[in-house]
This record gives sequence, C-alpha cells and structure tokens, in this order.
Amino acid sequence: MDFHDTGTISLISNREDIIGFCKGICKEYVELHVQSELSDMVPTVSCVLQLIDASLFIKPNPKILQYAQINDNLICILPFDVSNEIKEYVENTFKHIVPYPGDFKHFRNFCTKIAEKILREKRNEDNEILENENVDASFFGFFSGQSKLVKIVRQQIKNAALTENPVLILGETGTGKSTAADVIHRLSSRKNHEMVSFSISTLVDTLAASTFFGATKGAFTSADNPQQGILEIADKSTLFLDEFGSLSPEGQAMLLTVLESGNYKKVGSGIEEHVDVRFIFATNADIKKMLEKKTFREDLYYRIDTVIKLPPLREHAEDIPGMVNSFMLSSNKIMTPVAIEKLVNYKWPGNIRQLKKTLAKTVEETKKDTITADLIKFCGYNL
Repeated sequence: MDFHDTGTISLISNREDIIGFCKGICKEYVELHVQSELSDMVPTVSCVLQLIDASLFIKPNPKILQYAQINDNLICILPFDVSNEIKEYVENTFKHIVPYPGDFKHFRNFCTKIAEKILREKRNEDNEILENENVDASFFGFFSGQSKLVKIVRQQIKNAALTENPVLILGETGTGKSTAADVIHRLSSRKNHEMVSFSISTLVDTLAASTFFGATKGAFTSADNPQQGILEIADKSTLFLDEFGSLSPEGQAMLLTVLESGNYKKVGSGIEEHVDVRFIFATNADIKKMLEKKTFREDLYYRIDTVIKLPPLREHAEDIPGMVNSFMLSSNKIMTPVAIEKLVNYKWPGNIRQLKKTLAKTVEETKKDTITADLIKFCGYNL
C-alpha cells in the first residue's frame, strides 16, 4: 500500500505553516480536507486518517482524550514549540504522534502504515460482526449492506421466511435473486429439506406437464419408466422457479392450479395427488408490462402474496465497501480506499454478480496483500 492509496485525509489546524506542510505532503497524492476549529473534531468528510494539530490544545481536554481513545485513525501533529505540559498530555493521550517540523517521506510512510493497519482491523471487525449474527449471517455478501434499500430487502426476506406464502423476486440480472430465494428457504421452517431449483428457460413446452407433474410408465413414447416431476421432488420443501417470466400461458395455467389447491395429476394418470410445496419465483422480466400485454396471467400474479424487488447495485453503491469486505473474507487481502472508490464509481451493469466475479478475478491475479486501484480486473457482466 502506498501513500496515495490512503484516500482523503482530514486535518484540524489553524496554523498556516502546518496546513502548508500537510498540503505539501498531500499534493498530487491525496485530497486534504482542512477544519480550523477544534470543536469540529468529527470530520465532515469520509476519511481513513484524521490529523489534529496539538497547537490547538490550550490545556488538557477530557473530551479530546475520550475522542482519541475510540478513534484509532487519529494522528496528532506535535509541534516543537508547544509547552511541556501539552507535550506530556499528547504523549499520554494519543496512540499515533508525528513530530513537526519533519520529513515528508517519513510522514507519508507513517500515515501509510497506520492506514493499512486500520483498514485491515476494520475489515476483520466487520467480518466478525457478520459471522456472529445468527439471522443476518444469511445475508453474507449479497445483502450485507447498510443502505436503506438493502435494509428494506433484508426485512422483506426475513418476513417472507416466516410464512408459507408464494414469493416473487424481481430484479435485473445479477442482483441476487437466486441468493435471496436460498436465504428465504434457509430461514424458513423447511430449511431441513433441500430446496429444489429449476430454470424455466430450460423447459420444453411440450414436456411442461411431465416436467412439473411427472408421468406414469407408458404415458408417452419415451416414458419407459415412471417419472418424478419437480413438484413431487420438492414435496415438503421449497421449489424455486427461476426465469419465471418466460413461462408459457399453458405452463402458467398448470402452476395456477397447483397454487390454488396443491393438487395435480401425473401425465397418464387419472389419480389426483397432493403436494406440500412452498413456491419462490424469480424473473428479470417487466411483469407489469407483461400483464398489460396479457402475456402473463393476472390471476396467477395476484395469487402470489409477496413480491420482493431487488435494487440494481448502481442504486445502492454505498454498500459496495461492505460487500467488498464480505466477498474478500477468505482472501486475507485488503483493498485501499482509492481502489474501493474506483469500484463505487463504476456503474456495474452486471450488478452484484459482476462485482463478485471482479473481486474474485482481482484476488486471484494479485500476489500482493494490498489491492490498489490499478490492480482491479473488471469482469464482463455477461460472465
């Protein structure tokens, strides 16, 4: 990790010589944000490091002591011309102290080491919190953000897991629809039975009935043996039907019958059977437009009690730093603030899936422990 990877630095000082010194250090490397009042100890910008000028200390201040004890990113600049009382106070209060005047190179190296230590400790703390949360651990990675949008999604997923009602998950490609379905199942009362997943895109229309319901021996030419349908396989568990929007009108009618009664007949059989299945559907299609065009049945749509819409990553980019920590947990690598900023500013047409693949590729191809912005390997969103 280099000095220019530390991101924005905050400085509290009203001395022109110290401000000029810090500007000289940061010039062409990182952005420096200056605050002149000691009362404004909390920085007004997001930063990894915060510098504070000891010249501002008229006398020992318990508030500063308390602030310094809980903020490891605080570095005190100690001018040689302050009183011995203030020098002693600084040495007993701050973990990180740098003398002034001093050498540019030494100061940059000092700041870089502290920033790297803070980033690594923060990542470990974030991951420990995630690992120790019973329910929220299920949202690891894809749904680990703290934005309003993701908090709403998390709550919707938790609520859906508490019921047996059918769920429809909407969202662009890569937003985590299959992950959301898996989380709902793992948090539900059916978690001890394996969830059955099936993509409607692989369904052959002429075989829809036998695929869903199964078939008796000899029901059609290739039915040499009795066939289980996915409904029977998913009995007592959850059936996740992906790419639900591509289901034909005939297939929609078949599912509607099962949703309403839980009853079906195998192809070639006149015996009605009952199945206990919890349905979760997912699609990236615009269901409202399909309803308007009559390509999707209204009665089927309104039979689905819960609809969860997953937002595209570009609408909650503030969650990316937390996602980076989650996805990189097993790599033992850290990412610099500048590198994370590069990820935050990217538009992510492939959403979270593209982010995850990009991080995996970057980690795989990076031999260093610290990933800087120039080492990021973006993956195409169709991967």
